[in-house]
Amino acid sequence: MKGHTNSRYNLGIYDEYAGNMSRATKHYTIAAGLGDDECLNRVHKLFIHGHAGEDDLEKALYAYEGYVDMSRSEQIDSAPAS
Repeated sequence: MKGHTNSRYNLGIYDEYAGNMSRATKHYTIAAGLGDDECLNRVHKLFIHGHAGEDDLEKALYAYEGYVDMSRSEQIDSAPAS
């Protein structure tokens, strides 16, 4: 795991197919916080099908947005001055 989004995605898939939607949602949310938009989509699909709550979807979206904001800040900080 240790920051590898593919590992979290795979664990989420494994738990989802095993019927453990709560654990799958947690793995997907962690990966979404690392910038994996597919995992954000997986949480959304679980929400649509009634396997994740609205608060789960909000957590995943908040985590993903935090990653995007951080990435933008790093890009701005590393951009050459005009």
